[in-house]
Amino acid sequence: MISANKMWAACFAVTAAALAAMSGPAAAMSPLTPVEWSTLPDYCKAWILRSGYKQIVPPSNTLPLSWANSMPNIYGLAGPHHFCMGLVYLERAKIGKARYQQAIGELTYSQSEMEPGEPGYPYATSYVATAYYRSGDRARASSLWQGCIQAQPQNRLCYLSMADALFSEKRFKEALELLLKYDEMKDGEYPDAEHFIARALYENKRYAEALTHAERASELGYPSSGLRDKLRAIAGGRSGAGAKP
Repeated sequence: MISANKMWAACFAVTAAALAAMSGPAAAMSPLTPVEWSTLPDYCKAWILRSGYKQIVPPSNTLPLSWANSMPNIYGLAGPHHFCMGLVYLERAKIGKARYQQAIGELTYSQSEMEPGEPGYPYATSYVATAYYRSGDRARASSLWQGCIQAQPQNRLCYLSMADALFSEKRFKEALELLLKYDEMKDGEYPDAEHFIARALYENKRYAEALTHAERASELGYPSSGLRDKLRAIAGGRSGAGAKP
């Protein structure tokens, strides 16, 4: 039996797709720029090349269809080409070149085809919630994040997506509470999660604990050392001025 939430999400995806189509084919299917194409993850390039969206691939692309056909669905996403187009619209909406409803429609189409316990669900849901949040519907975003965390409390993705929104609002105490909850439930160690925990601890002036997590993030391969270096400076009695988290 299909859940009420899943039925609602599916209906919304269809409605949003229809609204996107009403804005005209050019708006819904405008070609990707070389920069947009280059910043997409490889799995998205593969799925777009394999899908009905392949006409939007820029002429600069050199990736062959044989490469695309060999790419596995690494996140277990349903309708991965819809999800990937949602990522494109999400970035375009951020700079005013698309509407958030277009991103929500594509992302929700993918998310609504999965059950909450499936591996790809947190990945898709974290982006759907982010799209709602950026569109101004913070209540819907929060509901999605909370539902995702309840469904898979060990998975970091919705915790980090929600914490990022809390950081943007300077709600650092709430971000820390959320991330410490994740730290108790986590299914492994991840560099991005360790960095987020370090950031939340830093913003709450818990510097020694923050340094421990920042060091661990670096050990696990987190690409930026700014926060770690600032915390090392604080621990050494220096101001650490100029370094950014």
